[in-house]
Amino acid sequence: MIYQVDETRDRILAESRRMFIEQGLYEVQMQDIAKSVGISRASLYRYFEDKFDLALGVLSTIWKELTDDWDGRKAATLAEGKNALERMALYLKGFWLEPRSAAPLRFLAEFDAFYSGARIPKDFIPRLRAIFTEGATGVLTGFLDEGIGDGSVREDIDTRLAAVTVLNAVRGLQQRVSLRGQALLETEGREIPTMTDELVRILVDGLANKQGTP
Repeated sequence: MIYQVDETRDRILAESRRMFIEQGLYEVQMQDIAKSVGISRASLYRYFEDKFDLALGVLSTIWKELTDDWDGRKAATLAEGKNALERMALYLKGFWLEPRSAAPLRFLAEFDAFYSGARIPKDFIPRLRAIFTEGATGVLTGFLDEGIGDGSVREDIDTRLAAVTVLNAVRGLQQRVSLRGQALLETEGREIPTMTDELVRILVDGLANKQGTP
């Protein structure tokens, strides 16, 4: 039996979140979390059936915090954009690359890195879709469709394909910077603080309608 609502469950999630972010999903085991919370491993499994179930619980709370925070800033942030393409860039920077969200975004990076290859569970996609009810791909596709309408985005693109590509490019770089930090072999260190902004600039430039007058 998996317990669903309990003060202990909240303590487990809070401690797991701290440990996963500080130490990484690779290093933290279920017995480590149980010990830190002050319960037995058997008791921990009454709340979460395995490490994936626990990681999903942490992911769900983090995703809600990120989206709630963005919803509170979205109107003011996007108002700075003169057209849809500029608003898309502001969304990428303000949500996926927001410096104050570094810790929760690091967990998303840890989650993606850990649950890859042979560690991807069979029910991975449906369980993730239950958390990500509003997909970032849809948000980006909306900006691009709007941009074609207002003339800021070139018309010869498949907007959904472009959205998927942009999202994976931005998240891929964010994850490498978040997980590797100064250990990125390709850099000398000084480029790291501006790499993500430079990527967004390059992507926006490639999507821009150079003939339009938005």
